[in-house]
Amino acid sequence: MIGHITSNLVLHVLLIERARLFARGRAAEFLEKTGLYWEKSEAEFLRKLNDSLAAEGDLIPTVTDQFRQFSMVEESAASTSTDSVSKFII
Repeated sequence: MIGHITSNLVLHVLLIERARLFARGRAAEFLEKTGLYWEKSEAEFLRKLNDSLAAEGDLIPTVTDQFRQFSMVEESAASTSTDSVSKFII
């Protein structure tokens, strides 16, 4: 279960960064003010969690296969959806 949490936190940090860099309009204004702080906060929480896991001898997902296994986002290049290529799985 902890693999799911850490993998998803890594993905959240990347998604926040991507949104911050490519947002337009009002979303860009919001992310300009709060996006970097939000991104840094999630990354810091992830570091603390990983330090705690390492101290307890638990493994932290670090390879692509582990992220695929534990992550919530599944991307498909063959997707026909017009709104997004990403599919969120809960």
